[in-house]
Amino acid sequence: MRRRGAGKKFFGSVLLGLGFLNALLGLKAGLEPGIFLLSLFLCGGALVVAGVWEARRG
Repeated sequence: MRRRGAGKKFFGSVLLGLGFLNALLGLKAGLEPGIFLLSLFLCGGALVVAGVWEARRG
């Protein structure tokens, strides 16, 4: 049996994890966060929320 929303939550958490790693390494290197980092956080968070919504609805 397949769990509803599991794929979206997994992919969203991967994007959030990559965003956090990118942010930490960028700050360590002295770079300022850009639009790519913001888009990783927003897309990852949106996918996690969509997966939770789908799991609760179904």
